Amino acid sequence: MRNALGPGAAASRLLAGLLLVTIAGIAPAACGGSKTDAASAESSSLPPDVASVSIFVVKDRSADSDPYVANAVSAVSEQLTRAGYKVVDNEKSAEAFARVGVDKQQEESIIQIQVGGKTLQSYKVSIKLDLVDRDGTAIENVAGDYSSNDEKADAEAVAAMVSKLSGSTRLAAYAKSTREARAARAKKEEEERKVAEAEEKDRAAKEEKRKQDQAARDRAEGSLREASNLKREIDQIRRNGAEAIPEDKLKGLEKAIDALRKDAPDSAAYYNYHLTQYRLENAFWQSDADTPKTIGTALASDVVTSGASDGKTLNVTFNAKAGHCYTALMRYKTTTGREEINKLDWKARAGNSNLQRYYYMRYSDEPDVMRMAGTCATKDTPVTLTAELVFAGTKNALRYTIVGSPKDKFPVHLATYTGIDIGDKCDYDAWQNLWLDPIPGSLVYDGTEPFLVSSPDRAGGGWVTLLNATMGQPRAMKKELVTAPPKTVKFSTQFKFPGCSRDAAEHADSIRFQKCHAQIDAKYKGQWDAAERARDNAITYLARRAAEAQLNRIDEADENDRQKLCKPIEDQIAKKWEAAFNKIVDKYTDSPLKSPVDRAGAMHSQAK
Repeated sequence: MRNALGPGAAASRLLAGLLLVTIAGIAPAACGGSKTDAASAESSSLPPDVASVSIFVVKDRSADSDPYVANAVSAVSEQLTRAGYKVVDNEKSAEAFARVGVDKQQEESIIQIQVGGKTLQSYKVSIKLDLVDRDGTAIENVAGDYSSNDEKADAEAVAAMVSKLSGSTRLAAYAKSTREARAARAKKEEEERKVAEAEEKDRAAKEEKRKQDQAARDRAEGSLREASNLKREIDQIRRNGAEAIPEDKLKGLEKAIDALRKDAPDSAAYYNYHLTQYRLENAFWQSDADTPKTIGTALASDVVTSGASDGKTLNVTFNAKAGHCYTALMRYKTTTGREEINKLDWKARAGNSNLQRYYYMRYSDEPDVMRMAGTCATKDTPVTLTAELVFAGTKNALRYTIVGSPKDKFPVHLATYTGIDIGDKCDYDAWQNLWLDPIPGSLVYDGTEPFLVSSPDRAGGGWVTLLNATMGQPRAMKKELVTAPPKTVKFSTQFKFPGCSRDAAEHADSIRFQKCHAQIDAKYKGQWDAAERARDNAITYLARRAAEAQLNRIDEADENDRQKLCKPIEDQIAKKWEAAFNKIVDKYTDSPLKSPVDRAGAMHSQAK
């Protein structure tokens, strides 16, 4: 019997049966997966800058749950690597980030394939690759898609998408700037590494030096203790003043100093200074003939004159040579420590502007058994040393030896602790000479500015008082001072007139200024004394008021005279003083001087 549906209906059933194919135990032919292993993006010749950019591939959020997405992301990473890009696993080292966005859409199909009873679905997988920098700023983006029914990515399609990046000018520009930044960073890191290595090397050297110094101190401890004990014993002998310092004590100190020279050179220098002083003092226990010879030999200087005072004054005259310095060493024949040498002064027949006087500080806690003072001459002239002497009775006398040497041969022992005796503050000629032809060792530099040492402190002290070019007196640490001038000398000191004193006038202008004030003092002294007596003897209130009014009138008249007569003299001196200051500054700025005696070095070595 014919099928009621007819031949057309039978054909339709046959077609429908053909559209549903079941294959048992045989893997299906996939739409996209069949190309995964066959295709690869071979490494192309990328520009070196682009190839050097480290890229971290950022997974799509759904990669962990969707194999299509996970495989697409892996394919992008693989094809970037095969194309020659530098893909890294650590995002901290990345210079760019590949954000992979994956979208999966099911495709319509008239053919359905079943495997093991499961119908396979075909999907269109769309990929968007966004390259961004560490700040998230876009560099470049590309896109691609493929079809897959087996979860695998189409390698050829992904490779084609990745290949679009190779021609990106924006990526090339970013790669260039990244390479330059990388190079700059590497250079900076290398510089920092070198600095760190240098700092570590310096730290290690300092630590090694500290250990060596400590070892040296440990080795020198016994010698230091011996030197300290001997100095204490010797100073007690000096205070007693009954005998010379025993030679065995001096030899013992000398031996301790020799032992200290290697391991504690600064301490050796400190004690050696005192040893020289002790030998100079001991010379005065010798005969009148031997004392000057011993002193001259100890100081490598010529003996100019020697002798003893007669009576209660000292008055010694000798011919001084320009460019030479003369130091007087003095000691009483009999000393109890209570004798005095007062108003010690140097005077030159050619005028005191030609003298550069210096002194040696005395300290109350040290035995005052020998006095020292000196002067340098800037002109050939007879010089006289005077003093008032205080001692009991009439039999005692002050013994003296005066030694001399050219400035360039001035003994460093004498130079180290000299202090400058300024004298007349208004003597601009003498002040200029102190700078342009300094006392040996007085000139030092602190930073870029020159100074004169005013008061050096004692051996072992760490500070000094300086004089700037306008007689200002800053303090400075000995270790900050040097003898050699800097490459460029600069004066932070600006001109400030130090003013004139009405006492100690020595320069002709200073004497004129002093006489002006003295004449005004004499003019009003009688009137002032009478008005004071009237005030003090006044019985009534009105009488006292009248006397006080008279004192005020005298005071005003006195001040008016000083302003009218003396102030112009001081103003003239101030102008000459400023000219001298400018000459000093110009000289040192153009051609700075250097002391022939390394006094700064000597003070460094003797600072305990």
